[in-house]
Amino acid sequence: MTSDQPVGVRAGFWRRWLALWIDGIIISLPFQVVVAILFAATSGRIQQGVDGISAGMGLTYCSKRQAVPDGLAPPPPAGSNFARECNVYFFGAQTARTLQVGRDTKEGAITKTVSRYYMLDRHGRPIDGVSADGIVTMAFIAYLFAMEARTGASLGDRAMRIRVVDAAVPAAPSVPLRKIVTRYLAASVGFLPMLAVALAYLSLAYYMGQIWRKFPPAVSSHGSGSPGLRHSAGSFFSLFRSSGNAIHSTTELPEPLSCVSR
Repeated sequence: MTSDQPVGVRAGFWRRWLALWIDGIIISLPFQVVVAILFAATSGRIQQGVDGISAGMGLTYCSKRQAVPDGLAPPPPAGSNFARECNVYFFGAQTARTLQVGRDTKEGAITKTVSRYYMLDRHGRPIDGVSADGIVTMAFIAYLFAMEARTGASLGDRAMRIRVVDAAVPAAPSVPLRKIVTRYLAASVGFLPMLAVALAYLSLAYYMGQIWRKFPPAVSSHGSGSPGLRHSAGSFFSLFRSSGNAIHSTTELPEPLSCVSR
């Protein structure tokens, strides 16, 4: 087979996005079944969907909470003026329960939100629980690498009738693992500068926060307390994470690999 054989039409963004979404559901489903059982067995000490991303097919219900539990560690942001409790359910079985406590500060047309998240047990008490979200993420990455390296297509790719091919050998039934890894690393190159900026921002926010704890300012131009950099770090990180996902999804696949329609 010659290397100049046509590779095919590059798959569009939405087909690739839907394929990735289907893969996410496939991987998260078995974990959700197991975690739903463990959540009930451990009174909520093992959860999935705490990060709001790994909920899979779970449904999240949030409501305002009037009273904030005592003894939250670490303590909520100073001057907190809201509390929100969220529960994640998988076909009626609970898999996560979290509490968000924070402060909304309105400055002109801009509202800044500073908050901290806590895990709650089955009865709504703060706990130092275990989240399965990291395990789900690692399983998802390993699944993509293994499926695309072995057959050039994950189950989601097959459902959308697309596959990853080696442009040098388009007829090959598999793709070298090193090229699959390189493909995803190259797609994340644009993400690295933002990561460096965010890490520097969060480091500065942490040390400034330590200084402000020891030497609180007498006058604050923000009204109550001193939000500063450390209080806006959580909101910035959420924006940073969303932006990273968008970059990963929309970056064109680097050569010599291409994702094509079949």
